[in-house]
Amino acid sequence: MAKFPREVWDGTTPRRLSLDAVTAPDHSDWMALTRELQATQRYILNLSGSLEAMPNFDKLFKEAAARINSLFSELELLTPPADLQGDIAAMQQKLENLDTRTEHERLKNGVKKLFLRSRAFEAAFKTLKKDVYHQLSVLTHSCRNQFTKLEESTRERTDKLQLQIAELQDVLEIPELGD
Repeated sequence: MAKFPREVWDGTTPRRLSLDAVTAPDHSDWMALTRELQATQRYILNLSGSLEAMPNFDKLFKEAAARINSLFSELELLTPPADLQGDIAAMQQKLENLDTRTEHERLKNGVKKLFLRSRAFEAAFKTLKKDVYHQLSVLTHSCRNQFTKLEESTRERTDKLQLQIAELQDVLEIPELGD
């Protein structure tokens, strides 16, 4: 793993812990050097946005430098108005005389009131949420009880109707039972 760009590589490797040791480089030394070189190249290519994508970079850089130099020369020719210092002094005086303490206090009180209102709204929302959950729970239980009663009533009526149908079939099949 390359150390660059987080830190500058000092030439040490896991095998070569000190540069004072005079030994011939081995494969791990060459691999460390290669990793650092690749990391450096990737970093430079990422910074420039790939020189192939910007072939006229040098020309654009020189043009920008020329425009900057031209701007500096034009700025040197500018002279401030003679009464500029007087205007600055008048503005400073107005700024010093400007008293924003009452406006600041008013804004501070407004923020406090807004904070207290938001707390009250938050408490009201929590209470409303709790009430709605309770009412929904009561409604759910009530609906469940009503459906249970309806189911029992329907079952009883169905049973009665089936008995009546059976009796009617018996009467229709054996007419003398009806007399």
